[in-house]
Amino acid sequence: NSTQIKPEYKDYLNRIIENANNGNIEIFAYADTKGSENYNYNLSRKRAVAVKKYLENKGIPAAKIRLIPKGETTKFKTDSLNRRAEIKINSLARLSENNTINNSQNLILFDFDKYNLSAKAKTAIDKIIENVAKNKKITIFAYTDSKGSVQYNKILSKQRAEAVKKYLSQKGYLTTNIITKGKGILQNNSADYLKRKAEIIIK
Repeated sequence: NSTQIKPEYKDYLNRIIENANNGNIEIFAYADTKGSENYNYNLSRKRAVAVKKYLENKGIPAAKIRLIPKGETTKFKTDSLNRRAEIKINSLARLSENNTINNSQNLILFDFDKYNLSAKAKTAIDKIIENVAKNKKITIFAYTDSKGSVQYNKILSKQRAEAVKKYLSQKGYLTTNIITKGKGILQNNSADYLKRKAEIIIK
């Protein structure tokens, strides 16, 4: 019957907040089948409201948040999984002021201490370049978290940028039009997994 957000899920919400600036947010909330249908619908709504309030307290405008209480569900066999909220960010990939593609689904992320592209990273790149002409000039910035020495991370970030460049060349983009910049350790307050990334700037 609780509408409280568990502490372990707040970190997950914080990661969503970091990537929600360019889109509207839909909160789907559910309940298990214990209790009446009307009671469970109201409970799911209260859960959605609790998530909304948390997002608002973190600076997300209320106008960008839509509540979709769904009432009771039997999607999962375990009741604890049916008592949940789901968040969907509706945003199209768009360019920021420096022409960097910003979208939570288009993040080019790397595993810890790795520079090879995962299937998810390749999918993100494919989405970014979907409508980009092959003759465009591209700059790739790549970063690391703070684990390891400054020199080691500088090399690792360069390897990550080069991995993206190689993938783009395989997609038909001219290597002479692609500049790679390994920036080393990313100095911000993001979670470590978000620092292990590459960004594509298209001119």
